[in-house]
Amino acid sequence: MRMPAAPGSDLPGCFVLREASDAVAIRRWRQEKECKYAVVAGGGVLGVEAVDALRHLNLQVTILERSPRLMNRQLDARGSSILMRFLAGLGVEVKTNVSVAKVNGADRVTSITLSDGSEIPCDLYLAAAGVAPNIELAKDAGLKTNRGVVVDASMRTSDPNIYAIGDVAELPGALGGLWAVANSQAAIAVASIFGKQIEHQAPSTLVSLKFDGIDVKGYGLTDPAGDQHEVIGGEEGEDSVHRKIIVQDGKLVGAVFVGPPGTGKLIASCINNGTPVAPVLDELRQGRWQSLEKLA
Repeated sequence: MRMPAAPGSDLPGCFVLREASDAVAIRRWRQEKECKYAVVAGGGVLGVEAVDALRHLNLQVTILERSPRLMNRQLDARGSSILMRFLAGLGVEVKTNVSVAKVNGADRVTSITLSDGSEIPCDLYLAAAGVAPNIELAKDAGLKTNRGVVVDASMRTSDPNIYAIGDVAELPGALGGLWAVANSQAAIAVASIFGKQIEHQAPSTLVSLKFDGIDVKGYGLTDPAGDQHEVIGGEEGEDSVHRKIIVQDGKLVGAVFVGPPGTGKLIASCINNGTPVAPVLDELRQGRWQSLEKLA
């Protein structure tokens, strides 16, 4: 995790969460300073999960997200809307389309000024704004860099004798930041070193939110990318439940499941097992989600 560049973000009471010692420091700060208000910058998976942890420390939590919705990479608009309503029902304040302009305080953080000019109280600030790869070594070596170390489809850097994989590798124009992505990149790099060619395909991984009281799962595409994709579900009447899958040639290429605990259990089994959904497509089109049990 990186600390977003904002004036005052080096004040005591400002944290990132990289390892267990950071979690211990956050808990200690909450107890020693008798904190009441926490602000989480970043509405991705880790940011939302951090909200749950801070709630359990009896803090009033506000979560900030630059985009119009939380978990925008894993959820569609309806799924994110249900998640945001759920958080609001727990007393969490959700602010979208905003970012941190300034962290205020003298000897410790006391408030946050937002990009819209408003100010909110804060005595514990947690940045969950993604990874920041260390590219200094690559720069010193004369490799081409952008946000990360630029690589081609074989994971070669601008020096054909040097490969880069993992959080530091940038392909295509984006950083991975996930174990499954790094694992796939490693296989491609090793194959290339031994003279074999593997076509690069960014792996789609199941994202399952760890948050008490709600089941949130996202996989692959959140919305169809063309006529080759069939969308099933997504129009249920219940305001608190959303199930949608995106299918191409009988195979699952995207899924969003949001609702009470257990809502996404069956789809998770299918994704983890790599099971084609073609055998139960007709039943799924009729809204019979339990048919997924036949695949799981």
